[in-house]
Amino acid sequence: MKENLTATNLFYTDLGISYKPFDFLKVSLAYRNIQKFRIDNTISFRHRGMIDILFKKKIGDFDLSYRQRFQAEVRDVNSSEIGAIPEWYSRNKFQIKYDSNGVISPYIAAEFRYQISNPRALESNNIWSRNRCFVGMDYKKNNQNTFGLYYMIQQEFDVTAPNNLDIVGLEYSYSIK
Repeated sequence: MKENLTATNLFYTDLGISYKPFDFLKVSLAYRNIQKFRIDNTISFRHRGMIDILFKKKIGDFDLSYRQRFQAEVRDVNSSEIGAIPEWYSRNKFQIKYDSNGVISPYIAAEFRYQISNPRALESNNIWSRNRCFVGMDYKKNNQNTFGLYYMIQQEFDVTAPNNLDIVGLEYSYSIK
């Protein structure tokens, strides 16, 4: 939501698969379908592919993790010649999660985004362009269902029109084991 919760900003759905070859390593591949609402109430349709490599270390009741994500996103594919040319990003996320009882797990995290290429903003290629700071909690109902709530501050820099946001997020994850 945006405009003091009076307008929809975006809606998205993820579908992905993960493989965990070791306790400390997980590799994921995901697709995200995004509908982003513009100021004139039209919708920008976007498609994102993501590859994640997650390293995790448990120390007592704390889970420390580092995630490297490579993502490519196209937007409004048939709108112009560059609509089908993807933006490429590298996103680095560090997280500390407290997991003492296996049901409720609060966490803090920070993410830094490096823009590899963007056909709509060539001046912002090959720069660090955004950071995010999170505080949140996950509620694990059972081995298949997890609900999450988080607050995130997003800051953009070294871009033409920085867009700084305060974001409240709700998540639901279903895992097939």
